Amino acid sequence: MKNLSRGILIAITYIFFLTYLTSCKKERENNTSKPNDTISKIEGNIILSDSLNIDLEKLVVHSSIDENNVKSGLYEINVQGYYSTQFVSNDKNQVLLLGYTYPNGNFDITVKSTALALAMNTPSAMFLTNEGKKQMVENILVDQNLPILEKAIERLISEDLSILDTSSLELLPELDALFKSVVKKKTAKSIPVNLFQGGRFLTFSTKNTFNSVVGVYQDGQKLSQFTIQGVNIFPTSLGQLYTSIVDPTVDIDQIDYEMIGDGQFEFRIRTGKPGFNDGSMESNEAFFSNITDFSFDALSYLFPDVSKGCQAELRKEIRKSLKQAKGFNTNSNVNYNIRVAMDFVYDKANFLLTHCPDAIPLKGEWLKKMKFLFKKLDAAASLGTSFNEAWFAAQWSLSSPEVDTCFYATGNSVGICDDCGTTVTDIDGNIYPVVKIGGQCWMAENLRTTRYNDSSIIPQIISHNGWDAVSTGAYCYYNNNSNTKKFFGKLYNHYAVRTEKLCPKGWHIPSDSEYQTLIDELGGESIAGQKLKSTEQGTWQLSIPWISNTNSSGFSAVAGGHRDNNGFDGILQHAFYHTSSNFHTLLIGFSNNGAVIRGNGIPIEGYSCRCLKD
Repeated sequence: MKNLSRGILIAITYIFFLTYLTSCKKERENNTSKPNDTISKIEGNIILSDSLNIDLEKLVVHSSIDENNVKSGLYEINVQGYYSTQFVSNDKNQVLLLGYTYPNGNFDITVKSTALALAMNTPSAMFLTNEGKKQMVENILVDQNLPILEKAIERLISEDLSILDTSSLELLPELDALFKSVVKKKTAKSIPVNLFQGGRFLTFSTKNTFNSVVGVYQDGQKLSQFTIQGVNIFPTSLGQLYTSIVDPTVDIDQIDYEMIGDGQFEFRIRTGKPGFNDGSMESNEAFFSNITDFSFDALSYLFPDVSKGCQAELRKEIRKSLKQAKGFNTNSNVNYNIRVAMDFVYDKANFLLTHCPDAIPLKGEWLKKMKFLFKKLDAAASLGTSFNEAWFAAQWSLSSPEVDTCFYATGNSVGICDDCGTTVTDIDGNIYPVVKIGGQCWMAENLRTTRYNDSSIIPQIISHNGWDAVSTGAYCYYNNNSNTKKFFGKLYNHYAVRTEKLCPKGWHIPSDSEYQTLIDELGGESIAGQKLKSTEQGTWQLSIPWISNTNSSGFSAVAGGHRDNNGFDGILQHAFYHTSSNFHTLLIGFSNNGAVIRGNGIPIEGYSCRCLKD
């Protein structure tokens, strides 16, 4: 049975990814190249090999708007749209065959039509243009792998199994390898919007398929917010899907903005990309804006006759319902939220369509079977492979989730703000002074957050046994005394550093080489320590002449000590700082010559942390 499932899925995948097409189209009003306003009656034969011993009189055919019994091997049924899927089930409600309707096609339902329907209902294929679907169907029908898939389907039927059953996920690594050999994904992140500045006037535009929300702030006060709409491209090739090809003829959304008055203008650009939500209004708005667009397009796939007069109201109701829906998680990844959106569309389709007076309700049994078909194909590619990724998810997952830019305006003078700023705030609301040293922007105090920047809790571990045993992120106070927080912040193990979520968004734990840049800026390892160490009393041991410290850099290093498997040690004597490089720490010692020493540590050791701006 495992080999049989593997054979089916390999054939689907191979056929699908040999289909290379050539065009794209923008049309947010509906996800097809022209409105599908046709409802037609089709009829055909149910054709199965006699050796399968299937009683055709017990079969039922389901379409999106109709269902009918098979009589003498013949069926007739109403269908909607140029491209549609039908299910054939037996008296046990097992799906044995699939039909796939397309222009000038044969309406007989066979193992061949079943193979075709499986390929054409993959998430990536759902959003192809009509022209793209036409070319894809033509290529599949002449592909040499089609007969292999047909034989595998026949074997499933002979074993009295539903065509929608999936008994094994062992195929996933093979599918992933096949996908990588056929299509090279784009790995570079894309910026959310393009920004052009001329004096006080800014122009925002994008060629991405996802929406971005821009929050405008003047001297820290929010002035306004606007959305840059992504271009609505329905690719007809995997090359377009994964390389962000944009037809130069499509309309690009463009918004002009004028900075009025004097002051500092910040533009906070967010894509709402799941897994990178900073909790801001801009990020949340972008998330629901994008999920709403995707859900509207998915509903249009199920019901292609959405009239233009109904679309605005339908989109409004989708957004309202999404806000109330459960399961969405802005801290999970893109594909997780796309799956939740698809479940939402299948479950709420008919409720949503009640807002379109001329809409014909979709058959509940057909919707259930479509949902199950989607879950089967999605589960078969749950490693992030090939056909489980729609055009929108591919684009959104590669986006940079946030970009901030800032300009100052005074009279006729407009320029870029100091790129460091004066303070930075962590997820707990702790405010840290910022100092610019050379070309780097540093926190001027030790980190003291209790949460990662995605709001998840960093465990505090008090006992030495617990500290030694942990293999995940943790923090503590020196000597478990919270009074040390004022001067010295918290001590974190290296597992917390490795999450890459310890610093505020837009900041990070510096690497060993980034610390070296700092040291070189201050004259090298032999003297940099003197310029880094705080001169404030209570931060270094008084019996050792702290007055030789100058802190001329403004870094304000404090001797917070460390924690290892022997306990706590070194407060007022040593400043240990984690780097993001594995097993490298920075040690600023108490020697009067101001030396900086780089050393190696182990992951469980607790050190202070400083953050560096990206």
